[in-house]
Amino acid sequence: MAEQRRPWVVAHRGASSEIAEHTALAYEKAIEQGADAVECDVRLTRDGHLVCVHDSTLSRTSDGRGRVSEVTLDEMRDLDFSGWRNELPESADDLVADIEVEALSVLAFDDLLDLVVTVPRPLRLFVETKHPTRFGGLVEEQVVASLAHHGMHEP
Repeated sequence: MAEQRRPWVVAHRGASSEIAEHTALAYEKAIEQGADAVECDVRLTRDGHLVCVHDSTLSRTSDGRGRVSEVTLDEMRDLDFSGWRNELPESADDLVADIEVEALSVLAFDDLLDLVVTVPRPLRLFVETKHPTRFGGLVEEQVVASLAHHGMHEP
């Protein structure tokens, strides 16, 4: 009997149509919804930490300003990554949420890997390194090192 094939459902930046992209909560929701894979974009902070952020600047997805490469991870963790949508909710009740602030802060790549390795079913991870960057190939070197640290460096 031939192997049945079906398309993979890839959660682009987590469940980003429902929850602020690249946050822990967005990835947790995507996994809960049964995504076959999650995708993330990674950039390096000024102090050399990989973070899951698509844009080179902070203004679209957070209340911060400036370039990701010019701030530290601790500075990014102080920013609010939950207010990235300007849409009005259907109800005023939707303005009140029981979401931990930490879950909507920036997501370090290592924290995403910690989440992915604990999923009790097969889950693929697609990583996109963002360029151009002032760090050159250091982004890819850090990605490979983080994957190796989490036992994910081999197919």
